[in-house]
Amino acid sequence: MSSSRQIIAIYGDCQAQLLHLYASELSCLADRFVFVLATNHADPGETLPPVPEEIEHAAMLWEQYNEFADPVARDAVRERVPNGCAVVRFPGMLMNAFWPFRSRDKRNVAEPGYPWGRYPLGDRIAEEIAALELPANEAFSAYMKRSTEQMPDLSSIVAFESRVTAERDRACDVGMADFMFDHLRTLYQFWSHGNVSTAVYAELFERLFAHGREVIGAAPTELRAELDAVAACHPPDVQMPIHPIVIDELGLRFVNSRSTYRYFGHAWTFEEYMTRYLALDRTW
Repeated sequence: MSSSRQIIAIYGDCQAQLLHLYASELSCLADRFVFVLATNHADPGETLPPVPEEIEHAAMLWEQYNEFADPVARDAVRERVPNGCAVVRFPGMLMNAFWPFRSRDKRNVAEPGYPWGRYPLGDRIAEEIAALELPANEAFSAYMKRSTEQMPDLSSIVAFESRVTAERDRACDVGMADFMFDHLRTLYQFWSHGNVSTAVYAELFERLFAHGREVIGAAPTELRAELDAVAACHPPDVQMPIHPIVIDELGLRFVNSRSTYRYFGHAWTFEEYMTRYLALDRTW
């Protein structure tokens, strides 16, 4: 490790993990920085990894703020960074409005190759329909009927999300609420309720560098272009399909009712995904 490179520590959840992965593979940053990750959670069946020793020499800490996270892991990182280490807090980014029936499906279990299960993001209406044990050719129609009848006021959910996100920003040095909601309908930002797209990371990188410029300098001009190339090598495991009613009512322009979504290497429409999920199909 070259002593001429500054160490930037990154702390947080899966969003921080991907931020670290991208940062570590960007050639435009390689000569200037070493990025070190301290995560606040572990996969099922695993233990939380220790705080890396390199954090003791960090010039800056990018610390993700999440009001629901366990502070013990965060405090362990804060205790290890040196005095004078610059701390830049950025928000955890969430979006529930696109998946208003999101739930934790008790039928979903871990299995080899799928530590979070094959259907880690459940749908409470789908659970209700699955419990009826309808024939496969009837289950999807029953789901669409009931989910349409019970669809909440999505504009109210978006308004609530906007307020919560703005409040989260106020606890941070770098905010993202303006970007998220200015581009809510036009830019594909969320693969799932808590997994964000490359476009979001590009904006976050530039804001982190802008805030910490006195310590780490400006972001390279080629960062966004390089990030697109790096991200293409790490496609998401899951792009959670969006209900056609949600697409229509919110006026989403980055997807439509015929869109396919990446799902553990497959490309499925909403109907193809939901039909499998209703049956908890594990044959793929």
